[in-house]
Amino acid sequence: MANQTKAGEKAVAGMDKESIEIVQKYVSDMVGVETQIANAVKRQLKDEKLAQHPTQANRIINNIAQASDRHHQELEEHLNSIGGDSSKMLKEVTTAAMGTLAGLYDMVRSDAVSKMLRDDYTALNLAAVSYAMLHTTGLAFNEEKTATLALGYLHEYATMLMEINEIIPSAVVADLRKDGAPVNESVLLRAVGNTQAAWQRDNSHSALTPSSQGSGASRKATSSTSTPRASAKSAAPSAKEESNIASKQASSKSTTTSKKTSSASANATTGSKAKGNAAQSNAAS
Repeated sequence: MANQTKAGEKAVAGMDKESIEIVQKYVSDMVGVETQIANAVKRQLKDEKLAQHPTQANRIINNIAQASDRHHQELEEHLNSIGGDSSKMLKEVTTAAMGTLAGLYDMVRSDAVSKMLRDDYTALNLAAVSYAMLHTTGLAFNEEKTATLALGYLHEYATMLMEINEIIPSAVVADLRKDGAPVNESVLLRAVGNTQAAWQRDNSHSALTPSSQGSGASRKATSSTSTPRASAKSAAPSAKEESNIASKQASSKSTTTSKKTSSASANATTGSKAKGNAAQSNAAS
């Protein structure tokens, strides 16, 4: 362990002691978070309801279990590589994040699969924002290995969160149907469209109406959700752009004036010729 600590200190030799300890603490916190997630989803995988569920819930939860196990192992190795003592530090991890996960998972209960997904969704969101913080901390202290590791885990969980978000309506309908409730399954498409639209930046008035569920074209949200917002650049031109616009406008005005002058001159010439011809005609007669 002494050699491991020296190697870790050498790896982060450019950092001061306080910065190193902050990174070590954050990494050890994430080891604890991943442990809680891994243990919880492994219990879920033993539930017969999950294996029999008609959605992709079993596959997604199994992927979470594998990812959290791997994250846990790699984070422990990384903690030791930056001079931390995983065997000691993990015993001292008592964070608010751990408390939140304990409240979600440390209960003896038999949940519907949709509620399992809900709890996993909450846990992965907590882990994702924690990895965003760890990534930023690593960058702030020029500890690239920590930053890279955290960003990779953030991307993994972001993908899983999107998958859960997409199948939640199907999972809810399947659970209600299994309970024998009179379920209108035709609203499933509408529910998926509405919940997906809620995550758009401009999500006002984006709900699908019952009549908009038919064709593929009419399944789009009925608001401007699909219309991209105007960028700040187009809304507020820079000084340089304003100058260019003014120059173009001046040039356009000058061209228009020139055309009007040319037209007036041409008309005057034509009129003069017409008068001359008339005079010659009168003289001849």
